Amino acid sequence: MPNTQKNNSHGPYNVLSDLTKEKILGLQLAGNNVASISAKLNVPKSTSSGRPQILTPRDKRRIVSNLKKDRWSMLDDLVDDASADTG
Repeated sequence: MPNTQKNNSHGPYNVLSDLTKEKILGLQLAGNNVASISAKLNVPKSTSSGRPQILTPRDKRRIVSNLKKDRWSMLDDLVDDASADTG
């Protein structure tokens, strides 16, 4: 289990300890791929890649809600609605 702590100010996410972050970085610098880092440290692949998610869970729920309201909406309309909602 990775060394994490709960961070309530940012929602239901766990925050990695500095030690775990250093291990991920070290393994990346050593040439390990994302899958092997994930397996070795027991962290999700998305965590070991270091790339943040583009959509938050709230954004995903909003898109699903908009699709349920208008099933035949176009992608451009969904993108416009999402960008208008987020600022």
